[in-house]
Amino acid sequence: MDKNFVNILQQMVAKETKEAILNPAKCKAFIKDYARGEYKKEIKWLLSALDEKVQIAINDTDDLQNCKLVQVKILKDECGFSDDIATNIVDMLAFVLRGNTTKTVKQQEKKEEPPVKQPIVQPVQNDDIIVRPKEKSIITFGAYQWLVLDEQNDKKLIITQDIVKKMRFHGSSNVYKNSEVRKYLINDFYNSFNAQEKARILHDPETNDNIFLLSRKQAENYFTSDKERKATSNGWACFWWLRTPGIYSHSACFVWGNGSISVGGTFKVSVNGGTVRPALWLKL
Repeated sequence: MDKNFVNILQQMVAKETKEAILNPAKCKAFIKDYARGEYKKEIKWLLSALDEKVQIAINDTDDLQNCKLVQVKILKDECGFSDDIATNIVDMLAFVLRGNTTKTVKQQEKKEEPPVKQPIVQPVQNDDIIVRPKEKSIITFGAYQWLVLDEQNDKKLIITQDIVKKMRFHGSSNVYKNSEVRKYLINDFYNSFNAQEKARILHDPETNDNIFLLSRKQAENYFTSDKERKATSNGWACFWWLRTPGIYSHSACFVWGNGSISVGGTFKVSVNGGTVRPALWLKL
Protein backbone atom coordinates (compact mmCIF):
# COMPACT_ATOMS: atom_id res chain seq x y z
CA MET A 1 0.00 0.00 0.00
CA ASP A 2 1.28 3.48 -0.89
CA LYS A 3 3.03 4.98 2.17
CA ASN A 4 1.63 8.42 1.41
CA PHE A 5 -1.90 7.04 1.51
CA VAL A 6 -1.18 5.39 4.86
CA ASN A 7 0.15 8.73 6.14
CA ILE A 8 -3.07 10.40 5.02
CA LEU A 9 -5.12 7.90 7.02
CA GLN A 10 -2.92 8.46 10.07
CA GLN A 11 -3.43 12.21 9.80
CA MET A 12 -7.17 11.75 9.39
CA VAL A 13 -7.42 9.54 12.49
CA ALA A 14 -5.22 11.88 14.50
CA LYS A 15 -7.51 14.82 13.75
CA GLU A 16 -10.94 13.19 13.46
CA THR A 17 -10.39 10.22 15.91
CA LYS A 18 -10.68 6.52 15.06
CA GLU A 19 -14.34 7.04 14.24
CA ALA A 20 -13.19 8.42 10.89
CA ILE A 21 -12.13 4.86 10.01
CA LEU A 22 -14.56 2.80 12.09
CA ASN A 23 -17.60 4.53 10.60
CA PRO A 24 -17.76 3.94 6.80
CA ALA A 25 -20.02 6.95 6.20
CA LYS A 26 -17.65 9.31 8.02
CA CYS A 27 -14.65 7.80 6.29
CA LYS A 28 -16.24 8.33 2.90
CA ALA A 29 -16.90 11.97 3.78
CA PHE A 30 -13.42 12.67 5.14
CA ILE A 31 -11.13 10.62 2.89
CA LYS A 32 -11.86 12.49 -0.34
CA ASP A 33 -10.97 15.79 1.30
CA TYR A 34 -7.80 14.44 2.85
CA ALA A 35 -6.70 12.62 -0.32
CA ARG A 36 -7.37 15.71 -2.46
CA GLY A 37 -8.62 13.75 -5.45
CA GLU A 38 -5.72 11.28 -5.47
CA TYR A 39 -5.49 7.57 -4.54
CA LYS A 40 -8.86 6.70 -6.07
CA LYS A 41 -7.94 3.03 -6.35
CA GLU A 42 -6.79 2.82 -2.72
CA ILE A 43 -9.91 4.64 -1.53
CA LYS A 44 -12.13 2.19 -3.40
CA TRP A 45 -10.34 -0.75 -1.77
CA LEU A 46 -10.54 0.84 1.66
CA LEU A 47 -14.27 1.58 1.49
CA SER A 48 -15.00 -1.95 0.31
CA ALA A 49 -13.12 -3.30 3.34
CA LEU A 50 -15.03 -0.99 5.69
CA ASP A 51 -18.33 -2.23 4.27
CA GLU A 52 -17.26 -5.75 5.28
CA LYS A 53 -16.62 -4.43 8.83
CA VAL A 54 -12.94 -5.40 8.67
CA GLN A 55 -12.04 -2.27 10.65
CA ILE A 56 -14.43 -3.23 13.49
CA ALA A 57 -12.96 -6.70 13.76
CA ILE A 58 -9.39 -5.40 13.84
CA ASN A 59 -10.15 -2.67 16.36
CA ASP A 60 -12.03 -4.94 18.80
CA THR A 61 -10.14 -8.22 18.66
CA ASP A 62 -7.95 -9.63 21.42
CA ASP A 63 -6.23 -11.98 18.98
CA LEU A 64 -5.02 -9.58 16.30
CA GLN A 65 -2.83 -11.89 14.26
CA ASN A 66 -5.50 -14.56 13.87
CA CYS A 67 -8.10 -11.88 13.20
CA LYS A 68 -5.98 -10.44 10.40
CA LEU A 69 -5.80 -13.82 8.68
CA VAL A 70 -9.57 -14.17 8.85
CA GLN A 71 -10.12 -10.64 7.50
CA VAL A 72 -7.80 -11.32 4.55
CA LYS A 73 -9.92 -14.35 3.68
CA ILE A 74 -13.13 -12.30 3.94
CA LEU A 75 -11.80 -9.63 1.58
CA LYS A 76 -10.73 -12.27 -0.91
CA ASP A 77 -14.04 -14.13 -0.73
CA GLU A 78 -16.45 -11.21 -0.50
CA CYS A 79 -14.68 -8.46 -2.49
CA GLY A 80 -12.72 -10.57 -4.95
CA PHE A 81 -9.40 -8.98 -3.92
CA SER A 82 -6.12 -10.66 -4.71
CA ASP A 83 -4.15 -12.05 -1.79
CA ASP A 84 -1.66 -9.16 -1.93
CA ILE A 85 -4.33 -6.42 -1.98
CA ALA A 86 -6.36 -8.04 0.81
CA THR A 87 -3.24 -8.50 2.94
CA ASN A 88 -2.06 -4.92 2.38
CA ILE A 89 -5.45 -3.46 3.33
CA VAL A 90 -5.65 -5.53 6.51
CA ASP A 91 -2.08 -4.67 7.51
CA MET A 92 -2.75 -0.99 6.82
CA LEU A 93 -5.88 -0.94 9.00
CA ALA A 94 -4.08 -2.80 11.79
CA PHE A 95 -1.30 -0.22 11.66
CA VAL A 96 -3.57 2.84 11.55
CA LEU A 97 -6.01 1.61 14.21
CA ARG A 98 -3.75 -0.44 16.49
CA GLY A 99 -0.19 0.64 15.67
CA ASN A 100 0.55 -2.94 14.66
CA THR A 101 3.52 -3.27 12.32
CA THR A 102 3.64 -7.07 12.08
CA LYS A 103 3.04 -8.24 8.54
CA THR A 104 0.32 -10.82 8.02
CA VAL A 105 1.84 -14.20 7.24
CA LYS A 106 0.23 -15.69 4.17
CA GLN A 107 -1.09 -19.20 4.54
CA GLN A 108 -1.36 -21.68 1.72
CA GLU A 109 -5.01 -22.35 1.10
CA LYS A 110 -6.16 -25.96 1.07
CA LYS A 111 -8.11 -27.17 -1.90
CA GLU A 112 -11.64 -28.11 -1.02
CA GLU A 113 -12.48 -31.76 -1.51
CA PRO A 114 -15.66 -32.49 -3.48
CA PRO A 115 -18.57 -33.25 -1.16
CA VAL A 116 -19.29 -36.91 -0.56
CA LYS A 117 -22.89 -37.90 -1.18
CA GLN A 118 -24.47 -39.36 1.91
CA PRO A 119 -27.35 -41.84 1.93
CA ILE A 120 -30.76 -40.49 2.91
CA VAL A 121 -31.62 -41.55 6.47
CA GLN A 122 -34.56 -40.93 8.74
CA PRO A 123 -34.23 -38.41 11.58
CA VAL A 124 -32.61 -39.88 14.68
CA GLN A 125 -33.16 -38.57 18.19
CA ASN A 126 -29.57 -38.38 19.38
CA ASP A 127 -27.53 -35.59 20.95
CA ASP A 128 -24.56 -36.22 18.67
CA ILE A 129 -26.31 -36.99 15.38
CA ILE A 130 -28.23 -34.39 13.45
CA VAL A 131 -29.90 -35.32 10.18
CA ARG A 132 -30.51 -32.50 7.71
CA PRO A 133 -33.23 -32.32 5.08
CA LYS A 134 -31.80 -33.17 1.66
CA GLU A 135 -32.57 -29.66 0.41
CA LYS A 136 -33.54 -26.67 2.53
CA SER A 137 -36.95 -25.27 1.79
CA ILE A 138 -38.07 -21.73 2.55
CA ILE A 139 -41.34 -21.06 4.30
CA THR A 140 -43.19 -17.95 5.45
CA PHE A 141 -44.17 -17.70 9.09
CA GLY A 142 -45.29 -14.45 10.67
CA ALA A 143 -43.58 -11.55 8.93
CA TYR A 144 -40.41 -13.50 8.05
CA GLN A 145 -38.95 -15.96 5.57
CA TRP A 146 -37.44 -19.04 7.23
CA LEU A 147 -35.06 -21.83 6.22
CA VAL A 148 -36.12 -25.33 7.27
CA LEU A 149 -33.17 -26.98 9.03
CA ASP A 150 -34.79 -30.16 10.36
CA GLU A 151 -38.09 -32.03 10.02
CA GLN A 152 -39.40 -34.49 12.58
CA ASN A 153 -42.87 -35.97 12.33
CA ASP A 154 -45.11 -33.08 13.40
CA LYS A 155 -42.55 -30.27 13.72
CA LYS A 156 -39.85 -28.36 11.87
CA LEU A 157 -36.76 -26.53 13.10
CA ILE A 158 -36.54 -23.20 11.26
CA ILE A 159 -34.22 -20.18 11.26
CA THR A 160 -34.80 -16.78 9.68
CA GLN A 161 -33.36 -16.57 6.19
CA ASP A 162 -32.01 -13.08 6.86
CA ILE A 163 -30.81 -11.04 9.80
CA VAL A 164 -33.67 -9.60 11.89
CA LYS A 165 -31.79 -7.29 14.26
CA LYS A 166 -28.36 -5.81 14.93
CA MET A 167 -27.39 -5.91 18.60
CA ARG A 168 -24.70 -6.93 21.04
CA PHE A 169 -24.76 -10.30 22.80
CA HIS A 170 -24.43 -8.78 26.26
CA GLY A 171 -22.60 -6.00 28.03
CA SER A 172 -20.04 -8.37 29.53
CA SER A 173 -21.26 -11.97 30.04
CA ASN A 174 -21.00 -14.76 27.47
CA VAL A 175 -23.61 -16.90 29.27
CA TYR A 176 -26.58 -17.20 26.91
CA LYS A 177 -29.13 -17.62 29.73
CA ASN A 178 -28.24 -14.14 31.05
CA SER A 179 -27.72 -12.48 27.67
CA GLU A 180 -29.46 -9.42 26.28
CA VAL A 181 -30.02 -11.20 22.99
CA ARG A 182 -31.99 -13.98 24.76
CA LYS A 183 -34.18 -11.40 26.50
CA TYR A 184 -34.91 -9.82 23.14
CA LEU A 185 -35.83 -13.18 21.58
CA ILE A 186 -38.14 -14.48 24.32
CA ASN A 187 -39.84 -11.11 24.84
CA ASP A 188 -39.83 -8.61 21.95
CA PHE A 189 -39.38 -11.05 19.08
CA TYR A 190 -41.77 -13.69 20.47
CA ASN A 191 -44.42 -11.04 21.08
CA SER A 192 -44.24 -9.92 17.45
CA PHE A 193 -46.34 -13.00 16.60
CA ASN A 194 -50.10 -13.13 17.02
CA ALA A 195 -51.95 -15.63 19.22
CA GLN A 196 -52.51 -18.17 16.43
CA GLU A 197 -48.83 -18.05 15.45
CA LYS A 198 -47.67 -18.37 19.06
CA ALA A 199 -49.76 -21.51 19.40
CA ARG A 200 -47.59 -23.14 16.71
CA ILE A 201 -44.25 -22.22 18.33
CA LEU A 202 -43.05 -25.18 20.37
CA HIS A 203 -40.91 -25.34 23.49
CA ASP A 204 -37.24 -26.15 22.86
CA PRO A 205 -35.94 -28.63 25.48
CA GLU A 206 -32.29 -27.59 25.07
CA THR A 207 -32.80 -23.92 25.91
CA ASN A 208 -36.17 -24.05 27.72
CA ASP A 209 -37.28 -21.24 25.40
CA ASN A 210 -39.68 -20.88 22.49
CA ILE A 211 -37.29 -18.68 20.46
CA PHE A 212 -33.53 -19.20 20.62
CA LEU A 213 -30.14 -18.91 18.92
CA LEU A 214 -28.51 -21.94 17.35
CA SER A 215 -25.64 -23.56 19.20
CA ARG A 216 -22.23 -23.95 17.59
CA LYS A 217 -22.91 -27.67 17.06
CA GLN A 218 -26.23 -26.95 15.35
CA ALA A 219 -24.66 -24.30 13.10
CA GLU A 220 -21.98 -26.80 12.09
CA ASN A 221 -24.32 -29.71 11.43
CA TYR A 222 -27.46 -28.19 9.97
CA PHE A 223 -25.60 -26.38 7.14
CA THR A 224 -23.60 -28.12 4.44
CA SER A 225 -21.13 -25.30 3.75
CA ASP A 226 -19.98 -21.82 4.77
CA LYS A 227 -21.81 -20.40 1.76
CA GLU A 228 -25.10 -21.88 2.92
CA ARG A 229 -24.54 -20.46 6.42
CA LYS A 230 -24.15 -16.86 5.21
CA ALA A 231 -26.84 -14.32 6.09
CA THR A 232 -27.47 -10.73 5.04
CA SER A 233 -28.98 -7.52 6.30
CA ASN A 234 -30.10 -5.08 3.60
CA GLY A 235 -28.00 -7.01 1.13
CA TRP A 236 -24.79 -6.96 3.23
CA ALA A 237 -23.27 -10.10 4.73
CA CYS A 238 -23.09 -9.85 8.53
CA PHE A 239 -21.76 -11.93 11.40
CA TRP A 240 -24.46 -13.49 13.58
CA TRP A 241 -24.36 -14.73 17.15
CA LEU A 242 -24.54 -18.33 18.34
CA ARG A 243 -25.52 -19.22 21.90
CA THR A 244 -22.38 -21.24 22.67
CA PRO A 245 -19.79 -19.43 24.85
CA GLY A 246 -16.50 -18.51 23.17
CA ILE A 247 -13.01 -19.44 24.23
CA TYR A 248 -12.74 -16.38 26.45
CA SER A 249 -15.08 -15.16 29.20
CA HIS A 250 -15.90 -12.04 27.17
CA SER A 251 -16.58 -13.83 23.86
CA ALA A 252 -19.34 -15.91 22.29
CA CYS A 253 -19.24 -18.13 19.22
CA PHE A 254 -20.58 -16.59 16.03
CA VAL A 255 -20.80 -17.04 12.26
CA TRP A 256 -18.64 -14.76 10.14
CA GLY A 257 -20.05 -12.80 7.22
CA ASN A 258 -18.50 -15.38 4.89
CA GLY A 259 -20.29 -18.21 6.72
CA SER A 260 -17.36 -19.70 8.63
CA ILE A 261 -17.75 -20.32 12.35
CA SER A 262 -15.64 -18.59 14.99
CA VAL A 263 -15.24 -19.89 18.53
CA GLY A 264 -14.90 -16.32 19.79
CA GLY A 265 -11.99 -14.13 20.79
CA THR A 266 -12.21 -11.89 17.73
CA PHE A 267 -15.22 -9.93 18.98
CA LYS A 268 -16.26 -9.16 22.54
CA VAL A 269 -19.88 -9.89 23.49
CA SER A 270 -20.36 -6.15 23.93
CA VAL A 271 -19.58 -5.28 20.30
CA ASN A 272 -22.58 -3.69 18.60
CA GLY A 273 -21.75 -5.12 15.17
CA GLY A 274 -23.28 -8.52 15.94
CA THR A 275 -26.63 -9.60 14.52
CA VAL A 276 -29.45 -12.01 15.32
CA ARG A 277 -31.01 -14.92 13.40
CA PRO A 278 -33.79 -16.38 15.57
CA ALA A 279 -34.60 -20.08 15.44
CA LEU A 280 -37.65 -22.02 16.65
CA TRP A 281 -39.47 -25.33 16.45
CA LEU A 282 -42.70 -24.95 14.48
CA LYS A 283 -45.70 -27.22 14.93
CA LEU A 284 -47.06 -28.47 11.60
